[in-house]
Amino acid sequence: MLGLVLLISLIIGVILLDLDLLGISLTLTCFLIFLLFKKIKNKKVFIISIALIGIGLAIGNIRLTEKNSDNLIALVTKKEDNYIILKTFKEKFYCYTKEDIKLYDIIKIDGYFDELNFKEYESSFSFTNYLNKNQNVYRSFKITHYEIIFDCPIDFISYKEKVLNRFSTYEAKEFVNSLLFGESDNESLLKETSSNLMITNLLSASGLFLNFILYGLSNIYYLFSERKTSRILSLITLLPFFFFNIYRFNFFRVLTLFIVNILIYDKRKELDKFNITNLIYLIFLLFSPSLIYSPGFYLPLLMSFIFKFSNLALKSESKIIKDIKTKILVCFSFLPYSINSYGGFNVFSLIFNYTFTFIFKFLFLIAVLSFYGIYIGIFDDIYIFFYKMLISINFNKVDIYLPKLN
Repeated sequence: MLGLVLLISLIIGVILLDLDLLGISLTLTCFLIFLLFKKIKNKKVFIISIALIGIGLAIGNIRLTEKNSDNLIALVTKKEDNYIILKTFKEKFYCYTKEDIKLYDIIKIDGYFDELNFKEYESSFSFTNYLNKNQNVYRSFKITHYEIIFDCPIDFISYKEKVLNRFSTYEAKEFVNSLLFGESDNESLLKETSSNLMITNLLSASGLFLNFILYGLSNIYYLFSERKTSRILSLITLLPFFFFNIYRFNFFRVLTLFIVNILIYDKRKELDKFNITNLIYLIFLLFSPSLIYSPGFYLPLLMSFIFKFSNLALKSESKIIKDIKTKILVCFSFLPYSINSYGGFNVFSLIFNYTFTFIFKFLFLIAVLSFYGIYIGIFDDIYIFFYKMLISINFNKVDIYLPKLN
């Protein structure tokens, strides 16, 4: 419980002054008081908890307002034809440029910061919203001069194109580009369909899929090696794929937790895995408080909390009953996210999400195989089949639309 108490304390501090999250702040505060006075009952933990709330207030409400900046060192975390996303220790920001700068280059830049300012039209794609929610980017930077300090020897963009070109159909390329690299055409039929079905979370490499690959491969290696060794071999095998996407928080989170699980494997019976997971999330949040607004941060955290406490509350139930009740609890817990993301929810989509999860695990596995050069022609046919299946499903008649939540 200690890790959970400390993490909740920091989260409260980070979001305390955000009026849109006032209800969540009050709920977490009540829960924290319950844990401190009913479960922990430790003066030192109470003091540390108060200190973390203060730290959260400080780091969560710092507004980066400096305009001019010279000799700024930044890592290129995203590269497109006419812009890049740069990451420093303080923040991520957008830069318009057509210069020959590659993904994972480290550059020294001179210039000035400005607000994000793009022409946007009603009912069309909002690039500002995309940068805020998907990239945690809130400012732009005008580069007046740059110098490449580290020239990344690997051309990741070229390799990505090579992977996609292994497939001969548009449908397959669209699936793979979304599943492997988290990229898709904003006006594509696949993206529109997944949004209508309320399953857009399945169209990118979620932690669920990444763990499926990591632990699945580990189980294969376990057939001829020890458990800890099998996990190390799985990590080594998948490291190129993870490194290719390390700028995406989902990949970084899963990779970090998997490595920690390997390191503590010999002491797994003595250590509380849930406690350690919460402490790792606390470290993530200390270094990047804006993660609190990212679904890649709070949804897995919510999941781990649900599974932990459902196991405690339902420990006397049979495994089947426990699984059913836990899944129902997960559905209800994710309703606010569904309402906020899609403007409503659909009972059939909530139920079929579990079925789709198994399908997308299979599709993700094929995509990962293609990343490593393992491709056969039937892969295209498989993607086309599921592409047509998805766009033929229509649950719109039973959609329940509600005002979006803050």
